[in-house]
Amino acid sequence: METHKLKSVLLEGYLKAAGTRERGMLMQSLSLFLRRAACAALFLVAFLAALASAGQGLPTGTPHSVTLTWTAPSPVGGSGTISGYNVYRSAANAAVYMKLNTALNAGLTYTDTSVAAGVSYSYCVTTVDTLNEESACSTPATANVPANPNAPSAPLISVR
Repeated sequence: METHKLKSVLLEGYLKAAGTRERGMLMQSLSLFLRRAACAALFLVAFLAALASAGQGLPTGTPHSVTLTWTAPSPVGGSGTISGYNVYRSAANAAVYMKLNTALNAGLTYTDTSVAAGVSYSYCVTTVDTLNEESACSTPATANVPANPNAPSAPLISVR
C-alpha cells in the first residue's frame, strides 16, 4: 500500500476510535499545520524567485577611500583634555567644508569611504575638548582620488 494511502487509512481509523473532543483537537492541529506549511511554501517560492532574479548588476568601477592620519595637539589648550576629533571635507578649492563624522572620532585616523573616482578633496581636522569646545580647523590637506580606467567599447556580437 502506498504511504499516503496508509496514512489516510490510519487517520480515518483513529478518528473513528477517538471521541468527539479528540477529533476536534486533531482537526484543529491538522488545520494549523496545513496553514503553516502553506505559508512556508509561499515564502520558499518567493525567496527562490528573488534569488533567481538577483543578478550581480553592472559593475560601477573600483571603490576608493581616503585615510587621514594626524598628530594630537601639544599642548592641548582649552580644558586640557581631548574628547575627540571632527573631520571635515570639501571639494578641492571650495571654501565650504562638511563634517563627515556623526560622533566624535576618538582615534588619530579616519577613513572616508564616500569618495568618487577622479575627484580631488580637501580635508581638515578639529580637536574637541571635554567642555565640547572645538578648535579651529587644521591646515587643509588635499587628496586626489585616482580615476578608474575607461570602459572598453561595446562588444561586437556575431550570431551564426
